[in-house]
Amino acid sequence: MLQFLFYIGFVLQTSAFIAPPDEYACPFPTSKPELDSLRPLAKIYQDEREDGWWPFREVAGRESFVDKTEFIKYFLDTRKQLVLVAPPNFGKSTNLQMLKHFFQIPVDAMGANLTFNMAEKGTFFGKLAICKKHPSICSDYLSSAPVVSLDLESVVGSTPTTFLETFRAEVERVFRAHGYLAKSERLSAFNKEEFASYESHLGDPNRTIAFYKDGIDVLTRLLFVHHRRKCILLVDNFDRLAVAAMLGKDEEYQLPTEVEEIYFSLGETAKHSAFVSRTLLTGVFRMGSHRQGHDDNLLYKSIFADPQISQHFGLTLAEVETLIGRLGRSKEHSNVDLHGIKHYFDGYRISDKQIKIFNTGTVVGYLEGADEDDLIPSLPLFSIYKPLFRFELLGEHLQEAGEHGTNLAPQWVISITDLFQLREAVNANVTNFNGTHDKDLLVQLLQEAGYFTITARHPNGSVHLEIPCLAVKEAYEDLVYHDEFFVIEEEKLERELEADATKNNTHGHKGKKKGL
Repeated sequence: MLQFLFYIGFVLQTSAFIAPPDEYACPFPTSKPELDSLRPLAKIYQDEREDGWWPFREVAGRESFVDKTEFIKYFLDTRKQLVLVAPPNFGKSTNLQMLKHFFQIPVDAMGANLTFNMAEKGTFFGKLAICKKHPSICSDYLSSAPVVSLDLESVVGSTPTTFLETFRAEVERVFRAHGYLAKSERLSAFNKEEFASYESHLGDPNRTIAFYKDGIDVLTRLLFVHHRRKCILLVDNFDRLAVAAMLGKDEEYQLPTEVEEIYFSLGETAKHSAFVSRTLLTGVFRMGSHRQGHDDNLLYKSIFADPQISQHFGLTLAEVETLIGRLGRSKEHSNVDLHGIKHYFDGYRISDKQIKIFNTGTVVGYLEGADEDDLIPSLPLFSIYKPLFRFELLGEHLQEAGEHGTNLAPQWVISITDLFQLREAVNANVTNFNGTHDKDLLVQLLQEAGYFTITARHPNGSVHLEIPCLAVKEAYEDLVYHDEFFVIEEEKLERELEADATKNNTHGHKGKKKGL
């Protein structure tokens, strides 16, 4: 019956423009079990990004799949254009793909709606939590909108030229995913020329970032013309542009300006486009443009800030227990696994509550018997800032923060200029080092990368941070402590001991004189 209702809804929605309702405008295991089904979806679909929703269906159909489809309801209920940040491997890419496959209208090569595929999607999602618990959402929103899905992971900033080529390639890929627009009867000849100019650079290979930064805004407009529906905009690895620019060689300081322009353009499309109904951008760091100001219409949130968000990411302890139970191990072996995970990972604190969630990637790696040193790899960005970890700069503070925690007043958004200014501090000496600002920014980057968890929130907006677990503590020490750090710390200790010895000798001589 539910499948029939879905099919009727699809037919009605494809025959005319019907807007969606306004109310949603430890020892490691010695064996390595087969756990391919537990791996993040991104690793499975990365070579199949243009093949429709089948990769998601394959993963979701396995017994080991953890159903997070109720995130769709959260996405609809939130009337803001969202930017969600979280450390790697908490399920951001998976949830973006889930949204894409849920909302996207299946079409053929000419752009005609495929009602059979819509009905098939109805059958598939009808078995998942979103449709079981919220059938009205499925009948109203399943296959209801064109989706623009951008993944910036492939952008490389080794040089400004490489940055342009890789960003252009991603924009072209997104346009090719909607290649039917070139044949659409609803698009004018001018519209089709616009589409062709972004689909391939061969007609004009000299186009710059200034041209391609507006591509997504153009595509949403063309999709609206064809479908007569507003688009949903999804951008994965939103922060990758800034990181790519930081890792590159840019003697003329060209990339910061270009990255700022792209962030500003995407932000304007997300917030103000008449052709976009909802947006979700995800990344590790809360990157953005300072030019846009603190606009409530673009909402930056950490997945750890609110239990209503965190329940859709990572793994709860109950979900970890369920995954272990599905491995078919003995009760004793399962207990060892659970104890090891609780002891080694412990989980990230949600808001200021006692609720915790575990990192999906590290838990799966642990269950697979991955090497301990590979479970929490350091992000490339921190290799640039390594000199700042010198004891006389930020090393002493980072050591104190690692041992006893620290307070932080986080920035609401980090710009590419902030990252480059922090990189300039790498060459600073103690006398001109901007300690307070640089310290807070670096600690915030470490926190957003997963090296700290927020254990308390203060009325003034600041937070208290602590290292969440043993696994992260070891990774943090590997990142922060190095030979130069310990040499300087040892020299400082020697100076303190010499000063104490001198002080004691001075007191001793005074005592002898007084006795005489």
